[in-house]
Amino acid sequence: PLQHHTWSVWGINAARLQLTTLKVGDTGAWPPGFDTLADHVAVAPPPPSPSPAPIAFEALTGEGSHTKLPVRELVAAGSAGRLLWAIVETGSVTTAAGLVPRTELMRSDDGGARWVRVSGGPALPAGVAASGATVLASSIGEPLDDGKGTSSGGGLFLTRDGGVTWRRVVDEGVRRVRTFEYQGRRLFLAERPWTTRGAATGPSRILASLDGETWRAIGEVPGPASFALLDVPLVTFAKNVSADGFYRVEGADLASLALVAVPRSTQAGSGSLITAPGGVLWHVDPNAIVVARRSTDSGRTWLAASDGLAGRIAGLFVLRDRVYAVGDGAYVWDGSRWTVVAMRGSKTQAVFPVGDAVIIQALPGHLERSR
Repeated sequence: PLQHHTWSVWGINAARLQLTTLKVGDTGAWPPGFDTLADHVAVAPPPPSPSPAPIAFEALTGEGSHTKLPVRELVAAGSAGRLLWAIVETGSVTTAAGLVPRTELMRSDDGGARWVRVSGGPALPAGVAASGATVLASSIGEPLDDGKGTSSGGGLFLTRDGGVTWRRVVDEGVRRVRTFEYQGRRLFLAERPWTTRGAATGPSRILASLDGETWRAIGEVPGPASFALLDVPLVTFAKNVSADGFYRVEGADLASLALVAVPRSTQAGSGSLITAPGGVLWHVDPNAIVVARRSTDSGRTWLAASDGLAGRIAGLFVLRDRVYAVGDGAYVWDGSRWTVVAMRGSKTQAVFPVGDAVIIQALPGHLERSR
């Protein structure tokens, strides 16, 4: 049965993150020899912040909904988040690189209730970005054994008529593509990865465009790239090398755009990376001991921010200027730690900010959209 004790002393193995000893007592004094400090009255903790209202999500189960298919990418073409584009995984296929996921491009015109498959774009699409009528879909292609990390059959494809016709605008294999708000206009960034059939990876080249049609290489990062979400053009990477971990985009036009390293910055890796109001960076890695971290100086230094989280965290999102984490549970950041918040739905598998809303993929696969 649950018991309450006046004091407890815990011994913790810091390397294994395991409890090794536990002593408890029912008297008002600490155990003899515990320390040489005089006892004092503990300061009462500050009152907790008011709990936010429950997050309301609606299930997207309309006719034609993909329901069970895993979503790899999901983006909105505008702030209203009604016109959506997604890359879904429909199975697997054998290529020269081995067994890879079979992916398809899909479009929804009603905020995710109904979906249609889009043909004519890249085979096995890897990424998608949209801004109004301008939609870009990427494909890595198949790696070549040329020692240069190049591939064949991939590229970046552009449509401006809803996917009826497509045109290849980048011939090299492209993995990630994203759109940002930059100096009052749209900026597109794409990652041309180092492709190989072996384990070694080289640098990823970052390409930029202001119209989705004309592209230019603006720099490289040491390994596989990740782009920050929510309209801040920051790039990090996942590779264990001695280098600055973050890069930002600078320049006034396409000819002057360049990737500039943030001095003494620490990389965030390949987890979920978002930018919250006030320029605060958040990074969550489901496979790390410290699941969540936050930075207020463009990634130069990071503070552990996992207090209050329990279980697996699938991703982060921002609603009404508050940062939320969802996975096996739902949490909101109160300024010093995470607190549990009520949220309709089951466990979350993936998180996608779309315009002014958020869409989550809940286990076992259906989509839910914030109201």
